[in-house]
Amino acid sequence: MSVFVEQVLREILIDDSEVAALISTRVYPHKVPQGQSLPAVVYTMEETEPLATLTGRGGVAANFELICLDDGYGDAKDLAEKVRDALAHYSGTVTPTGSDPMTVNRVLHLGSDDVELQPLDGSGIPPKAVSVRVRLYYAA
Repeated sequence: MSVFVEQVLREILIDDSEVAALISTRVYPHKVPQGQSLPAVVYTMEETEPLATLTGRGGVAANFELICLDDGYGDAKDLAEKVRDALAHYSGTVTPTGSDPMTVNRVLHLGSDDVELQPLDGSGIPPKAVSVRVRLYYAA
């Protein structure tokens, strides 16, 4: 079965023991599903770019923004640091469950920022959020 780079990103995070200790498998595209607890990570693929070499196609670069969510600012910041550590300079072959393997050549940390959110449940108290932006280079 074919593999998507989003599946690979998620697999890297849930395979990291420090990240998984905080979020288990709560890594979601775009938003946290209703009824799911925090902490969690939400990711969005911002763009992909084909890479070329002198010998032809050289793979793909994909930019992601990951939003690390938790009830407290310090906890969200700690989760973001663990996510950054898990991804920054990562390389290897990743095989998500039920998918083909994908080779990740490297992951670069592009930056991190605090994010201000609106309340999710009408309580007036939004979760705290810190973004981590990465560029993942992979063989296509």
